[in-house]
Amino acid sequence: VIDFTARTRLKTTGHFGSKKIIGVTWEGGKLAEDLNTDSALNEMIVNQSVNDATIFVDPTDNGIRIYGKWKNSYDFSITKELFDIYNNIAGYIKKIN
Repeated sequence: VIDFTARTRLKTTGHFGSKKIIGVTWEGGKLAEDLNTDSALNEMIVNQSVNDATIFVDPTDNGIRIYGKWKNSYDFSITKELFDIYNNIAGYIKKIN
C-alpha cells in the first residue's frame, strides 16, 4: 500500500501571488521514486500554478486516488495539461500494479 503513496514537494521563489515553481520532487513510496525519474512530467508540473502543482496520490479501499488541493465548486475545472499530468501518473500506477 505504501508503494502507491506520493505527493509533490514544490521548490518555489517569490511570495503569495508572485510565487513561481522552480522545481518538483515527489515524496512517498515506490511510485514517488518512479515519478522522480520522469523529467518531462516534472517539467509539466513546474508550468502549473502552485495550487494545481500540489498533487497527492493515496490508496483507497477500492482504488488509488489522484487529486490536488481543494477547490470550491465555482473554481472547479481541469485543464488539458493537468489531465495529462494525472494521466501520466495513472500510467505509472498501472506499471507498479
